[in-house]
Amino acid sequence: MKRKIGFVLMSMYFLWSSCNTPKAYWYSGKYHRNMIHAIEEEKRLEQEQKETLLEENRQQIVSLNKKLSEQIEEVQYLTDSLQLLQEVMAKSDAGIQSLHQKLLQTKGILDSLCQVNIQLQEELLQVKEVLKQRVSEKKDVPFANIQKNENVFHLSSEEGRQFTCYKVDLSTQQLQLFYSDATGKPLNSLQAVAQQVGKAGDTLLFGMNAGMFTPSYTPVGLYVENGKEYFPLDTDKEGYGNFYLQPNGVFYIDKEGKAGVLSTSAYQKAEITPQYATQSGPMLLIDGEINKKLGPNSSNFHIRNGIGVLDDNTIFLIISDERVRFYELAKQFQDLGCTNALYLDGAISGAWIKGCTRSDSHGKFGAMIGVVSVGM
Repeated sequence: MKRKIGFVLMSMYFLWSSCNTPKAYWYSGKYHRNMIHAIEEEKRLEQEQKETLLEENRQQIVSLNKKLSEQIEEVQYLTDSLQLLQEVMAKSDAGIQSLHQKLLQTKGILDSLCQVNIQLQEELLQVKEVLKQRVSEKKDVPFANIQKNENVFHLSSEEGRQFTCYKVDLSTQQLQLFYSDATGKPLNSLQAVAQQVGKAGDTLLFGMNAGMFTPSYTPVGLYVENGKEYFPLDTDKEGYGNFYLQPNGVFYIDKEGKAGVLSTSAYQKAEITPQYATQSGPMLLIDGEINKKLGPNSSNFHIRNGIGVLDDNTIFLIISDERVRFYELAKQFQDLGCTNALYLDGAISGAWIKGCTRSDSHGKFGAMIGVVSVGM
């Protein structure tokens, strides 16, 4: 700026001098042209500096825009990550709630299993006590010294294990179920049944346990006696023990005096009005075929008893004289020509036959079944 002012002042001086002498005029014109050239050169240099500065600024702006774009992308990535994290946390909360519910359900199942375990322990103690009594009384032997009775005969499995069978003809005999006395107190034993029948002036010809029972000796599942239903039909298909080995079933004698064995589901649909009925499980025979769940090579052996129906009037009651498989018991009913047969119980099963040296006194039972001779 100072240089410009100096040039201007000098220009004015030479202009004044040129007005007084010709030589001074010539010098002032040349100098003036030099000054103009210098000013234009300076302007050119200033323009180049401005363009250089603008280019540097443009490059800085481009660099800043690039960095800004990178930061925006990073912010977007962080935003997306945060949103994903929130979604994951929401799902985790739902998963934790679901897991909590499952844990509560599992706790409920474990509590139920504890109750079942307690019941099983009680039943095991009962079975041990019964077996102990049987050993002490030496009653676990085949029936012997049976007085001549055309309704009683022996059977044998292919493995040589023995059974005792009683054939019932409903056209000439009475078959009844027994659970409690006139006061409602459980009879519990076959001897008590024989005594109660005797008090009525009748005779018990054959008797055995007729189903499974609770620790308080109440029947498990349906029980009907003299047309009165004491306990309802159990339609559950899952549970502990042989009773729930499917299909289970019902033995009944209807109001017309006709006997039958049906699976629980079939009985429920049949709308039968029973005079007597007892429910147990599993079915041994179904339409003449052995229940497929009963294996011929099972390692499970027990004293067992069951009931099978040949026709409306003919019934077979069978109890093993020794420990046998389910399959062996079912095969006896099949060989006799029965269509359907039902397992009643095992391990603690017992029988009472008039005129037999074996009269099992180890019971306590729930429901019992007996062949009664009226007026004898």
